[in-house]
Amino acid sequence: MDTDIGRSEVEALAKRVLRTPGPILISWQREYLPEIVDALGEVDSTPPDPWPEDRFDVIWLLTRRDPTGWAFEQLPQRLLPGDRATGL
Repeated sequence: MDTDIGRSEVEALAKRVLRTPGPILISWQREYLPEIVDALGEVDSTPPDPWPEDRFDVIWLLTRRDPTGWAFEQLPQRLLPGDRATGL
């Protein structure tokens, strides 16, 4: 676990992600997630912005397509009663 980057240091986080090989899990404050996705480069679809305050049941998955682009998808967790079957 790396906690060296502050929650508003989106550009620093994006740089770290882009130079790190393999899968990365980013657990961040919801307000910054759309900005983080934007900082990573070209994404094949636009993530919802802002992240709703009442949603804790979805994961955003970014898969690197090539050196500059990402495929974006939303994965509903559906772990708890009341979790929704759709993304944001």
